[in-house]
Amino acid sequence: MKAILQTFISPFIGFQTFRNLACLLGNNVFGFAYYLILQIGLALAWGLTYLPFSILPSLDWASQLKTAPVILAGLLVLPILVWILQLFVLPEQWLANFLMKADIPLDEALRTKDSNLLQPIRLFAAASTWKRLLHALLKIPLGVVSFAALFLVLLPVLALLATPLAYLAGFQDLIVGAWRMDTFGNASLASLSSFLLLPLTLHGVNLLAKFSGCLAKVLLTDSKG
Repeated sequence: MKAILQTFISPFIGFQTFRNLACLLGNNVFGFAYYLILQIGLALAWGLTYLPFSILPSLDWASQLKTAPVILAGLLVLPILVWILQLFVLPEQWLANFLMKADIPLDEALRTKDSNLLQPIRLFAAASTWKRLLHALLKIPLGVVSFAALFLVLLPVLALLATPLAYLAGFQDLIVGAWRMDTFGNASLASLSSFLLLPLTLHGVNLLAKFSGCLAKVLLTDSKG
């Protein structure tokens, strides 16, 4: 019984839970950034390649020569996109180490003259490049799940916790999710339920943050990985 109680209240002990919350916020930021970059890059590549290529057969020889550089520029967007995503590696590695204690060796080579970023052939031949690209792709749905955990689960639970205070402050017809607090008794009952829901929610947050840290440790290897 004591072990069960310790497990239940463990999210409130120490600062790791707060680090995990910050990790999920980081997932939101990086996930949105990756989504934005990929959306813009892929849309640009599509517009510069498919549209000109589709009308290429109907053009005369001189017009085809003028159109070819546009198509080539569109094709070059894709490797440039991969290159841009490599710039997020160091911040991601540092954040995973600081918040999740992932113990990832920082890829200091990215900031030297010997960096893969300055040697395109070596960059695209390295397995680490594609691991990092996979990490960026996975970070998008992970960011969505992290957003849902923080703002669609945790915040409503915290709102339930504070309902008696809100009721006493004059908000006497509150609706939080399926709960309607039009009496102090209902508000108190909702608040009591949050004492059970909050530890469970924080356990879920901790597991999601731990998964995020493991994902970073596996995929954000150094340039030789």
